[in-house]
Parts: sequence; C-alpha cells; structure tokens
Amino acid sequence: MKRLLSLVSVMAVAVSAFAQSTQTPVGTPCYSLAWSEYPSWSAFDVASSAGFIDGRKGFQGEFERQYGIDIELKLLDYDPCIQAYASNQVDAVCITNIDVLSPAIGRKSVAVLPTSTSYGGDALIVPSNISSVKDLKGWQVYGLGKSVSEYVFDGILEKEGVDGVVFNSMDPAQVALALQGNDAKVKYGVVWNPFILDTLKKRKDLKVLADSRAIPFQVIDMVVVGNDVLSKPHGADFAKCICAAYYALNARLDSGDQSVRDETLVKIGEKFSNLGLADMRKVVQQTRFFGTAKQGVAIFNNESMSIDGNNLEIGNVRNNKVFLASSKDTNLSSIMKTVVARSIKLGIVDKEVSIGIGNSDAAKNSQLRFDPQYMESVANKSSK
Repeated sequence: MKRLLSLVSVMAVAVSAFAQSTQTPVGTPCYSLAWSEYPSWSAFDVASSAGFIDGRKGFQGEFERQYGIDIELKLLDYDPCIQAYASNQVDAVCITNIDVLSPAIGRKSVAVLPTSTSYGGDALIVPSNISSVKDLKGWQVYGLGKSVSEYVFDGILEKEGVDGVVFNSMDPAQVALALQGNDAKVKYGVVWNPFILDTLKKRKDLKVLADSRAIPFQVIDMVVVGNDVLSKPHGADFAKCICAAYYALNARLDSGDQSVRDETLVKIGEKFSNLGLADMRKVVQQTRFFGTAKQGVAIFNNESMSIDGNNLEIGNVRNNKVFLASSKDTNLSSIMKTVVARSIKLGIVDKEVSIGIGNSDAAKNSQLRFDPQYMESVANKSSK
C-alpha cells in the first residue's frame, strides 16, 4: 500500500508539473540533452518535473518558452551517454571533465555549465583494519578502469607517494556486490555513490580509507554542448536554457526554507537510485553542487577555488555568497593541465587534448572549451 501511495504521489507531482507545460509551436528548434543518474545531473529531470523545462519532445516548460526552444531529455546509462554524444546522436551531454576528453578529439566541445565536483563522492573502500594506503602495496584494487575511479585512485596513490598497487578493471556495481558479499578476491575497491553508501550500510567492518578529497576540483561534473550545435538557430539559447533551469532548481536547494530544500533533495533522490532524505544530505556533502551562476562564471573565468570544511570557495564567492577570498589553491587552467596529463598516463585518452577558456574568439582552436558566456547571460537576466 505504501508503494502504491508513493506511486500515486509521484504521478500527481508529474501531472501538476506537466500542466504548466505547453505544446511546442511548429518550427521551434528541438535540442537533446543526454543524462545519467548522478546527483547534479538527476537535477535536470527534477527541473522538468518542476515545470522549469519539459523533457518531452514537443512540449515546453517555463524557460523553454522564454528562450524559444524545445529540450528533449534522454536518460541513458553513463557509457551510452558518452557514446551518444561522441557519435553526434545527441546535442549535449552530462559528463565529467575527464570523460569528455576523448569525445572532444573527434567533436569540438564546449562546456557551458559546471554542475558539481566530487568531494568524497568517489572513494576507496577497504576493511577497517587497514590503516594506511601504504598497506595496499603488493595488493590489487578493483574499480572501473580508464574512468574517474581509476583517475581518483591514481591521484590518491600519488598524494600518498605509494606505488606497487595493481588496479583491476571491474564494473562498479560488481565491485560493490563483491565487497558487500565479503568476496575473498575483491577486498579493496573504488566506487562512487550510491555504491559507497550502500556498501558501508551493509558491511560495518568496511570503511573509506581515502577519496576524491585527495584531489579537490579535479573531477568536475558538467554539461557539454557540441560546438556544431551552438552555431545553429537558437543553439546558444539551448545552452542558456540549460543553465537557467539548473540554477532555478538549485535556488530551491539553497532556499532558507528547510522544508523546500528537503523536498527538493527527496525529489533528486527519487531520480538518483531512490535515496531518501538522510542519504541525500550525505550525498550533497560528497558531491558539491555549483549552485549559482556566480559560482559557475567564476570557475570558467579561471578564478581560484578551494574547499575548507563546509565552505566552498570560488573567486569571491563562498557557499553562493560573495566574500573576499582568503585562499588561492588552484584554478581551472591548472586543473585541466593535471587532468589531461593524468588521463594520458592512464590511457583514458591516447593523446593531448587542446583546452581553451573563453568564447569562440578567445579559444577558437581548442578541442574542449570552457565558456562562461551562457551562465553570464542567465546571471545578467536574473539581475534585471
């Protein structure tokens, strides 16, 4: 009965949201965004439920009407998302700065929106009697090869000055199941949420030994649009609409009303492995959302970034509020140099990728460009 009531409740929310939608006028350009289940990417489906956009082809939400476009959301597993984007089957994709490198070699790409960063959301799980990364020397660690998991693990080893640990590729779901089942072969694994939370709940004798906090800001979750798309009719409006919808949803997460924030977290959790409120509160500590245009613009304008406890600092923005930056740990340009070099080392990408920051004039020869202008447009529009 609880399941039935829950389903009825979800359907009621969907009907209410879609009642705000209108049919797309004939001749309106339609663009597609591929997304997979991840906290800051599931937010787009919640934005659709809220009526900010309508992820169905042929219907428009609030911001689609404003920008004169139609957005089709396509839910795929992560690898198919990447492949769909690389093969021009979709116009834009939710992807990390690491995983986009390879597609960008064949398809000039523009990052238009940073959505979040992993800050503990990718973790090395070990038995509780292991006290140091050095204890893993001579052993094998399992995780998805040539992915963010291997990237994070390599960063952990580098920070600890440890070598002689073999990384074996295995699907993260299988790694989690092996760890949860006390598999004699798989004792150490690197996974991401929700596998981290699920595994630690089921095995109290396991713990996180190290995680992506060892390499702050090196894993950035983003929305990337094909450079070919942005020059099409209303292509730039497509990018702006994505930004507007994301920030409108994040305004609810940053609401001073705790009930509004909690309700939004619950809705994201429904789209992200059906996690409840308590788990989602942990998730958004381990996956830090870049919740305002001020933050996003500062990142893509190459301003300094740091995280100090609960404080997320970017340029002169702390936790979405303006402040005078007290530390200058790193910036996007230096991060991407590290990311490209480590990705080549691990075989995630097989050659150098040219990185640019700015608009098409400032970075016209880059294969992957980080362009703040679409977020700037949204910020300027909201300030009027």
